[in-house]
Amino acid sequence: MTAQTTQVQPDTIQRSWHWARVWMQVVFRPSVRTFERIFTDSNAQYSRAYLWVFTSVFLTLGAGVTLVFMQGNGALAGQFGSLGAAYFFGVLPAALLIAIFGGGAWVLLTELWVAALDMLIGRAPDDSHAYQRLLYAFGAFLAPLVAISALVALFASFRLPALYLLQAAVCLYALALAMLAARAVYRASWTRTILCTLIGALPVALALMVATMVIGRWAATL
Repeated sequence: MTAQTTQVQPDTIQRSWHWARVWMQVVFRPSVRTFERIFTDSNAQYSRAYLWVFTSVFLTLGAGVTLVFMQGNGALAGQFGSLGAAYFFGVLPAALLIAIFGGGAWVLLTELWVAALDMLIGRAPDDSHAYQRLLYAFGAFLAPLVAISALVALFASFRLPALYLLQAAVCLYALALAMLAARAVYRASWTRTILCTLIGALPVALALMVATMVIGRWAATL
């Protein structure tokens, strides 16, 4: 009596990708095929995308706000009695609060952009998980690029305005990656994909402009 074994085809094996590998693939090897490849990840879920975006913005904003507050360490130390007390009772709570709010806001902006794209382009053929796939793809490139953009803006505020050009380049690159992701999910024509991506990005761009103005005025008062 011989035992029968069933061979599993390589294409049917679902692999779990490390978050760093997903980010590297999407940011440094961008293509429609790259996005299609990351969709085979067994952990390609919208909850993971939310976690990526929130954590990235939380850590970046927390560090940035802390540095901004610590610039005025003399005044803070006078208010709290010592520099250590100023950090733990003044800077740290404020940084945590702003980072939590900023992380949540970016999650909502990502959801808004994806929802607009899904509504404009329509359902993908034979894919009931198109919305989840697009959200996962957006989280994969927005998490690292938002962190990079925030760090560039922080250094640009330290009398290095030329770095704002680099920040603009990062934003344009994120827009291009959004087009590739939408193309990979919905398989629409390039013309429709580009137009829908640009239209869907308008609310996000307006929200970011308002947030930038508010943060700039707030930072000027410190």
